[in-house]
Amino acid sequence: MKEFTQRDIERLVEEKGFWGFQRDWTLRYHSIQNMAWRMMVREAHSFHTFRRFMEGVKHFVEFLGASDPDDALERVRRGNATEIIDKFIGKLTASGLYRPTTIKSIYYGVKKWLDSNKVKVDWDYIARPKVAVKLKDRIPSKEELRRILNFAHIRDKALFMVMLSSGLRVGTAMRLRLKDYEPYEDLGIIHVEGGEGKKLSEGFWYWTFITPEARKVLEQYLEWRRMRGDKLAPESPLFARIDAEKPFGYSANVTKQWRRLLQKAGLS
Repeated sequence: MKEFTQRDIERLVEEKGFWGFQRDWTLRYHSIQNMAWRMMVREAHSFHTFRRFMEGVKHFVEFLGASDPDDALERVRRGNATEIIDKFIGKLTASGLYRPTTIKSIYYGVKKWLDSNKVKVDWDYIARPKVAVKLKDRIPSKEELRRILNFAHIRDKALFMVMLSSGLRVGTAMRLRLKDYEPYEDLGIIHVEGGEGKKLSEGFWYWTFITPEARKVLEQYLEWRRMRGDKLAPESPLFARIDAEKPFGYSANVTKQWRRLLQKAGLS
């Protein structure tokens, strides 16, 4: 028995403000309706995340040359799903047109779509490019990072782990709001939107993932803020001053703090 009716889907589309091809596909195609219902009703994800995952599905439909997502789903079911997905990700990687973080988000979009439609895939077999993290300083080993973060305040520990696992620049990380962070499975998603005063132009966006370890520390930091009485809201800074619920300092201060931690750990 279906969990929802067409009328349920129409209400969801209106309530969440769907737009663009995401709106059209959700109203027309059953495989997308399954994905939308699971993500936004059962798992309570935002339209923000659904919209980005849909971009991945769109790439995959185009890769197969299918007429629509339901047609693409039937093609996958008739073939070897694992081999088809591996070939798709391999082609994206080999093209050199996509950043590893973009390929990762496409991968998770296709995975959620197939999982929502009960298609079995050996996801461990799928080869994905690793995300390269660029820092001015040498990237520390896991043991060195553990030593460094032993000297850090919970705020700084969360900030540096998020930056190291996502590849975000200092300035970008410091401008993040709570609404830009969303838990997903055992990972975390960071949404970066363009706009006035930002390197990215208005209307442009990208997202990146943080590791389970980084997410755990970030959640601990947010809980620390709640315990001290901060009233966290969507527009609250993701990383605030230690002594007040406000965005903190300049990026130069963060860089200095990183170097101080390196000195304390004997790694400068």
